[in-house]
Amino acid sequence: MSTIPDVFGASMSALAFSPRTGAGGYFRLQKLQLDSSIDAGIDSQNSMGKEKAVGLTPTFFVNAIGDEQNVTGIIHYPVLREFFDTIIK
Repeated sequence: MSTIPDVFGASMSALAFSPRTGAGGYFRLQKLQLDSSIDAGIDSQNSMGKEKAVGLTPTFFVNAIGDEQNVTGIIHYPVLREFFDTIIK
């Protein structure tokens, strides 16, 4: 027996009975699952993350003044704003 949770099945159940999305949400998600461009996008993002040695989420890459800054983890707005103000000035 597999110990991997059935995330897809659980989300399908939630969407199928959601008052907001109705049954349409279920069918939309099912259609998206078959879209190969989504897999290609995920693979592309994974490759970029490996190239840049991303180890935490969220990770931001800020390019300013010809330099790339790596910002990781949860950052509260005042700290992030001060960071951006510092590199912009």
